[in-house]
Amino acid sequence: MGCGGRRGRRRRRVPGEGSPQPEPGALVADNCGGNAGDTLRSYTVSSLLGVESVGYMQSANVLMGPFKILSFGIGLITIPEAATLMRRAPKKAVRYCVGLSIGMTGLGVLWTIVLLVGLPLGLGQLMLGSLWENTYPLVLPTALAIISGCAGAGASTGLHAMGAAKRSLKVALMTAVISLTLATTGALLGSLLVTLYFVAAAYWIGTVVSWFQLRRALHEAGTVPASSWTPPRSRGRHRKPATGHPHRLRAAKNIPDTPGTGVAVSSPATQVSYARETRQGMSHVPRPSEEM
Repeated sequence: MGCGGRRGRRRRRVPGEGSPQPEPGALVADNCGGNAGDTLRSYTVSSLLGVESVGYMQSANVLMGPFKILSFGIGLITIPEAATLMRRAPKKAVRYCVGLSIGMTGLGVLWTIVLLVGLPLGLGQLMLGSLWENTYPLVLPTALAIISGCAGAGASTGLHAMGAAKRSLKVALMTAVISLTLATTGALLGSLLVTLYFVAAAYWIGTVVSWFQLRRALHEAGTVPASSWTPPRSRGRHRKPATGHPHRLRAAKNIPDTPGTGVAVSSPATQVSYARETRQGMSHVPRPSEEM
């Protein structure tokens, strides 16, 4: 039996029954929250480190441009598909979101490897000209920030498919505040590279929060039981079957004893021959029919 027993099971909702309705205001704020955080972060970095630093940041974003276009546009396909799965098979929808994040993260890592290897071999001169040498150290932290968004793409898709706009808004605002705070800290330290690493750490925190919000949304909706997210736990004391001791074997298997011959075997016996087992070290006592 699973973790929660009968209390862990939840009644499956009829499609459309009790599903949260998306709020237009929350959706607009969700879409604008991330962009507003990026803009404020750029203003902060430019005021503390200079406009040139923001230019190098934008150059690193240009290198990740093809993959960013893919990650931004794939939501037009994944969100409607996830919404359909949420209504028909919620457990499959969870697997779909997890698989989406794994696939997007794998593509992001592959594109990062291409940039790190290809830029010194002539790709940097082709894409950025003379700027690529100063931009090259910023590629890795910028890629880590974008890969974190890929890791959280499944959770974001699930929240949008469920219409949980308020939870998605919480994630966007929290990520924007943390990234702005850490970016300001890195800029005060006077290092653009440290600033970008701090921003990447903030985005990874937002990814963890987004998956936590999706889990809570599914649990509150009652579409996916809690036991499907966590492995079942055994309750009570489970003892191993006794082995090697004849008295414990008899108690466990409920095998009757015959006087003088030990543990009887369940195979049928006849008048001439019968099956039996004798205890170790005990002599055989013949029956009256055998003496005759």
